[in-house]
Amino acid sequence: MSFLRLVCLAIAGLLLPTGALLALHSGEIAGALLVAGFVAVAFLVLNRVAGWRAISAASLAMFCGSIVGVFLYTPLLPNLGLPLGYYGKFNRVMHALSGCSGVSISHVGMHRDFALEDFWIDVRIPSGESRRLAFDNANIRSYADLESKLGAIGCL
Repeated sequence: MSFLRLVCLAIAGLLLPTGALLALHSGEIAGALLVAGFVAVAFLVLNRVAGWRAISAASLAMFCGSIVGVFLYTPLLPNLGLPLGYYGKFNRVMHALSGCSGVSISHVGMHRDFALEDFWIDVRIPSGESRRLAFDNANIRSYADLESKLGAIGCL
């Protein structure tokens, strides 16, 4: 086995579980399955279509899947508006707010760290009053729990 392949396997061996654990830590089973599915598809394509030997295909598939997982669940990429990943819960709340008639968003803030722990959104409600919606410990709370805050401004 070549040195480069060994390095790829070592990196993938560290990053793939990290990407999957970050997804699970965010409470997103779908995200963890997405990372695993990406690895499986990449393996099948490389092994069957490209005709690579199984070990080569597996090592490259694991490496690519680990990169996807780590980039999706860390703030290394900008917010892509996806409903999963590092900004997933934030994006879902913003999407729900955009569907509320008469509610306008004036300011958004967030505490970026290893996980998107807290974020807050200043809104103007139809009565003209300004309110701050604070989503503390968002990384460990369910989306349904976060969504319940929208009821305070009549947006559910």
